Amino acid sequence: IFNKNFPSPLNPSLNLYYRYYLDDSIHVDGRLTYLINFKPRNDRDVGFEGTLLIDAQEYAVKDVDMRFSEKGNVNYVRAFRIKQVFDRMEEGRWMLSKSALIADLTILEKEKNLMGVLARKTTTYKKLIINQPADPKYYSGVDDVIVMPGAEAQDETFWREVRHEALVRREENIYKMVDSLNKNKYFKFLKETARIIGSGYARIGKFDIGSIHTFISWNPSEGWRAKLGGRTNRFLSKYIETNAWVAYGFTDKTPKYGAELVYYPLSMFRRRHNLGISHKYDIEQIGLSNNALSVDHFMTALFRTGPFDRLTLTRENVIWYEHNWFAGFVTRLTFLHRDVAPRGTFTFSAINSDGNYWEYPSLQNAELRFNLRFAFRERVLSSDFRRRVFINKYPVVSLESGKGFKNLLGSDFDFFRIKTQISHRLRIGKLGFIDYMLEGGRTWGQVPYYMMEIHTANQNIINDELAFNLMRFYEFVSDKYLAFFMENHFEGFFFNRIPGIRNLKWREFIINKILLGELDPANRNRPLIFPNGLTSVGKIPYWETGFGIENIFKILRIDFIYRVTYRTGTGFGQNWAIKPSLYLRF
Repeated sequence: IFNKNFPSPLNPSLNLYYRYYLDDSIHVDGRLTYLINFKPRNDRDVGFEGTLLIDAQEYAVKDVDMRFSEKGNVNYVRAFRIKQVFDRMEEGRWMLSKSALIADLTILEKEKNLMGVLARKTTTYKKLIINQPADPKYYSGVDDVIVMPGAEAQDETFWREVRHEALVRREENIYKMVDSLNKNKYFKFLKETARIIGSGYARIGKFDIGSIHTFISWNPSEGWRAKLGGRTNRFLSKYIETNAWVAYGFTDKTPKYGAELVYYPLSMFRRRHNLGISHKYDIEQIGLSNNALSVDHFMTALFRTGPFDRLTLTRENVIWYEHNWFAGFVTRLTFLHRDVAPRGTFTFSAINSDGNYWEYPSLQNAELRFNLRFAFRERVLSSDFRRRVFINKYPVVSLESGKGFKNLLGSDFDFFRIKTQISHRLRIGKLGFIDYMLEGGRTWGQVPYYMMEIHTANQNIINDELAFNLMRFYEFVSDKYLAFFMENHFEGFFFNRIPGIRNLKWREFIINKILLGELDPANRNRPLIFPNGLTSVGKIPYWETGFGIENIFKILRIDFIYRVTYRTGTGFGQNWAIKPSLYLRF
């Protein structure tokens, strides 16, 4: 619930979390029943308090009614209640017949009179079939939810007949309230403002203009940069998405541009097989993590801690096909061609066969790439052409392999590479959870350093969970490597036991990031000479560690990071740092 480790009042280690009180013995439906109250052992820990009705003859749960402990370390939840009812079947089994959930959400959960959002969900079960095999076709599908043809076109009369319980007047009025809100100008303004801030795009009919975060930016290569772009939305087509943009650097006086077209054969609302093509000509920062602000984001120049003076100007053409086999399993086949030129304070320098120094204006590579991602029972929230993946309780495994073809479309290199990653949120009960990521890769063939693994660094005052925060760009390179990231979030386990501090609802965590890497002699300063400061990791792993406090004012996280190895000798990086970041979690 809300990505929290709420322990069940009936879990095998129940005595570690709850205290139980036998309050009464009563008769329910003619059967003797025990009434049991329970509450958390520590009222600051995440947990429930409520009542259980236990059948005295079979010790089965007949009814559970529980709510959040009001003092628990949970944000934005003023009240939360779950009620479940179990009925005894003729076969002697007790099955869930009704489940009701009520949540009262607000920004300041202690303010009883503050406006909030009240969410209700009721689920009922009837005509349960037990010990009768279903048709094999029932198990052969790959989709978790199957929408029957015509389901979206049914009228209110149909739903009134098939509902197990009729809607009460309050529930019927919700439809009218939603329609009224969508017509309210003030509500529409707030809704659109929130969407623009979150997505970066402003909707104008069938088109979205943005991203507003990249309209104006600055970097050493381009100087001040202006960019304007847009994309289509589902009101134009549910099958085709397009986007395009243009940019101009006032120092290098070079126009940049890009365009993309994606086709969804089954529409954006169903399983998202898609075929796409894109072209771009733009500035890049190699070694930037997928989690970091882009080079053209307006905040990158404001919050940088080092010069972005080793950029590349890349012309890239890509075509791909992505297939969603079932929820959580996706494969993608991509062909791409890249022409990369150095920009800033470094060059693509080499020593040719006769010993003379040579500079390449640019280098090209053509690559066929295969990606695979598997996340068992993954849940996804779709909105327009965007998708949000929820944190999964199972490990997520991904694989990427690529084959380069020399002389194809002018490509300069022949190579093969593979990269695999496993990430997981491991829940450890009262001690919170551990987020870990293990990634390894290998490159075969002689390729320039920028096509090997330039390890992700962070030259920004804002913390980056997917990068080495005390490493600088172009500090370490490997053609075979293994990286391990781990964050242990205690969710306030220790702070909740300190008087005064526990009222702040702070949460503590520790972090460790370790990198092992090697570089074949054939790739050391070949085919390109390494820029100043770039080296391999060596026999000693790179290691940075630290601790931090999150949930400060419910929005802030602060990391205290320490660089354990490679503290001197490379000329790059600080030995310690304090890095803030936004924290918005329940």
